[in-house]
This record gives sequence, structure tokens and C-alpha cells, in this order.
Amino acid sequence: MRNFHKNYLVISILLLSIISCQQEKHEKADRIILIGIDGVSLSGFEKAKTPNINKLIKNGAVSLKTRAVMPTISGPNWASHLLGAGPEQHGITINGWTKANGTVIPSIQDIDGYFPSVFQLIREQLPKAKIGAFYDWSPLGDMYNKKHLDKDEYIDNYIEVFKKSTTWIIENKADFAFIYAGLPDTKGHSYKWESDEYIKAIEDVDVQIGFLMDELSKANMFDETNFIVVTDHGGVGYGHGGLSMAEIEIPWIISGPGIIKDKTIKQVNNVENTSSTIAYMFGLKQPYEWTGKVVKGAFSSFEDSKNNTMGYINQPFSNAKSGIFQDIQKVDFYNNDSSPIYYTVDGSVPDSSSLKYENTLSFDKSVSINAISIKNGIKSRILNLDIEISYPVKSARLKKQAAKEYSAQGVATLFDLEIGTNYFKDGQWLGFHENDMVLNIDFAESKNINSVKISCLKNEYSYIFAPQSIEIFASENGTDYELVKSMTKAEIDEVTFSGLNLVVLQFQAINSRYLKLVAKNIGKCPAGHRAEGEKAWLFVDEVMVN
Repeated sequence: MRNFHKNYLVISILLLSIISCQQEKHEKADRIILIGIDGVSLSGFEKAKTPNINKLIKNGAVSLKTRAVMPTISGPNWASHLLGAGPEQHGITINGWTKANGTVIPSIQDIDGYFPSVFQLIREQLPKAKIGAFYDWSPLGDMYNKKHLDKDEYIDNYIEVFKKSTTWIIENKADFAFIYAGLPDTKGHSYKWESDEYIKAIEDVDVQIGFLMDELSKANMFDETNFIVVTDHGGVGYGHGGLSMAEIEIPWIISGPGIIKDKTIKQVNNVENTSSTIAYMFGLKQPYEWTGKVVKGAFSSFEDSKNNTMGYINQPFSNAKSGIFQDIQKVDFYNNDSSPIYYTVDGSVPDSSSLKYENTLSFDKSVSINAISIKNGIKSRILNLDIEISYPVKSARLKKQAAKEYSAQGVATLFDLEIGTNYFKDGQWLGFHENDMVLNIDFAESKNINSVKISCLKNEYSYIFAPQSIEIFASENGTDYELVKSMTKAEIDEVTFSGLNLVVLQFQAINSRYLKLVAKNIGKCPAGHRAEGEKAWLFVDEVMVN
């Protein structure tokens, strides 16, 4: 009887293993086309009208949680897409990388000095495969060993890139092709990320993707083709390469046979996973040195995909922006598919029971707005707008000036409508060395005031501490002041953390023309600090009164 139970247990385990393997088996892809679009931010992707990319999403899935590698520049990220690993493995850390100028030695190299690429993997395990790459940024061609491709061509025009690649794919019944267009990145650097010109660039590339899709359909090759659409980084202002989420978090799209349909991939993803996913789709074994993983949540054959039940609709956008203002702000929302938009004004998460946007909104007080598109139960990403309204100041003076090396634009720095960064040397901060900040403000006329917000920096390693206390005094004549609000060190410590902080003091509304703010310096670095007993710094930037 014991042997029977043992045999039964072994057979059960084997059957479960077989069933599990069958569930995770993906039928080998007939054709995969990897489309790379440089510099597409999440917000740019959702603002742009891209009917062809949207068609691919309807026939597949989209990740809004894909992350770029550091640094957020093109070279390391395109290499990570194509080489299945990060810069610490493949060694490509700069734009314009070559074998001659690289400083990080790849963890493994072929006889020609290249880290293994997805092109090499396909060539070695599918020797008869037709493989091509077409691109309009020449440094891409230095990242991999070209001998593994049947066609590798740099073309200095993104439209020609799509025309030539499409012709080659159809004529050769290609197994794998990489198509790259750099237009959005170029426009972002020239006109700023999120500018009209930048958004149009994404839309222009989408037109060419539509051309590719139409031609494949005419050749009866569309239905059997898997598409992966990727990018390398977002951007802020005129550039990228930093650590903001606008640069790090990017869209990633996969479509075609075997892929879940019209769904959002909620699992975290990164650029290293692109080649690993392609290898899985072709039934290839990836190199040990690759660090990428299969994006299992995209495949109906994996259990992970069962958690991805939410469809995709565009996030709403607004004519307004987060920031500090001195006048009434009018806010409108829009999206690309006319889905209903709901919003909250208290920072809470909106849903279909929240306020529905119908007409222009006006705000004369500070507000934290969250907006969402909802259609057929499908929810978009949330748009957040933090609008700070601050009364204009007639004049202001400091009892003691900031230290010379951290004086920025003097007292005007506190009212320039811009908050400094986490970096205390960015020229936006007033630094007080052991001294308190005592600030007198004249609004020219009496104002109804119930809130004062003070931006301060906390970087204790650099001897910069949060205020010891904050006091606010009010006066109607500029001579006789009355205390209206204060915060103790304990209260300040509860709401401040390492980095940039916005300390909020709210109180019963008063009418006052003059305010006096006293932010006390801790004085000396406290016991246990690495500079115990030395003079401490107090760093203050924006002061907002409403």
C-alpha cells in the first residue's frame, strides 16, 4: 500500500509538471518586428493621436510601468533592448559607444569583441532565419555584431527607414526585423518634451507604422506577425539623462498571436526584458549573461496574464500645469477618445462617483486635482495637478541676509514662483548659516489669509536641517504683530524628510496686510551628528501665502 501511495504521488507530481509546462508553452512566432521610437515619454505617448499603435494595443497589450536603465540616454537603453542586459553587463554606457572607446568591459564577448545580441541569438539557434535592422541613428550599428544580420542599413530619414524595411520584410518573408525612428527625440531636444512639435513627431511616426501594417496586410503577412513597440527614455524640458520618473518610466507594447488582447500589463517591466521576450517567442535559449526576463504577463499561456484584466484608455490631459501662480487658474481637461473624465480636488483618487468634468473649472485657492478617464469600467492613469495660489507681494525684507555662497537672487528668491530641487547648490535656495530666517512681507493691501507654505530643504549629511520652529505673525499696520500660528520641532519633524519639503501652516482665516515669518535655525549640528557642535544650515526657498 505504501508503494502505491508513493507511486501515486510521483505520478501526480509529474502530471502537474506536464500541465504546468503545457500552460506556459508558447507557439513559436512566425515573425517578430521590433519597432523602436526614440524618446517617447508616457505623457507624450498618451497625448499623441496614434490610431495605428492603438490598433496594435487592441490586438495585444501595453505596459505603462516599463523602466529605462541608468543613465536615461539612448545608447545604454537601446543596447539593453537589443542585448538583453543592463550597462553593467553589456558595457555600453554612453551615446556613440564603440569597442574602441568603451570603458566597461562586457561580461562576455564574442571573438569580435561584442556582447551577445538578440540578432546573434536568432542566427545561432535559427540559422536560416532572415534578420534585418533599419535605423536613422548611426550609433545603433556599433552596438552589435553585424555579421549575424542579412541586412543592416543606416538611412538618414525615418520615412525611408520604414519604406525600405517594409519592402525588405515582405520580399524576404523576414523572420525578425528591427526598425528604429529617432524623430520624437530630435523634436524634444529642439522644442521641448511635450511641446506640440514633439507630440506631432510621435504622430508622424505612427503614420509610418500604419504604412508598415497596411503593406503587411496586403501581403497577407499581418495576422501572423508579432509586433513589439518600444522606446528608450522620456524627457524633461529640452533633455533627458536624469532621474525623474518623466525620464525613467516609458511605454512598452506587444501585439499579435499568443498575446492577451486589449489589456494593460500591470507587472513591472524594464528595457532588458525585450530581447528575453523575443527569445521566448522564438523558442530560443537565452545566454546566461543576459539579465532580462520574459514579460509573462503579456502571454495568454502564462498564469501571470490572468491578473491583467484591465483594458487601456488614454489618460486625460489639461491646459493647466502644476505650479505656483498669483492669479485665478482656469482648468480644462481633454482626452483622445472622448471618454468621460472624473476628478477630485482634495488629492483623493477619483472614480465614477467623483465629480464629472463638463465645463471649465476656476480656482483662486491652492488645490490638488486628480483626474481620470473611465469608459466601460476601464480606468486610465491618473492625471495630477498641484496648483498653488499665492498672493503677490509688494515688498519683502530679511532681518539677516542669507550666507553669500547661498544667496541666490536674495529675498526675491522666496517669491519667484519656482521651488528649488533636492540639490542645495542649484541656485534656488537661500542658506542661513546658524542664523534664523526672519522675513517681513507687505501685500500692499489687506488679504484674507488662512495658509502659509514654506519650502525647506533637509540634508543632514550636508549639515542642512529642518527649522527648529516656525512662527507666523500678522499685522494691519506693520508695527503691532500678533502670533497667529506656530509649529514646534516635533511637529516639523513629523512632516519633513530627507530632501525637499513643503511645510504647511493652516489657521483660522485672518485679514492682514503684513506678515512676519520666523523660521528658527537649529543652530549647531546635534549630538551624534558627524559634525557635532559645528554651525548648522537652514535652507529656505519659496514662501506661499493664501
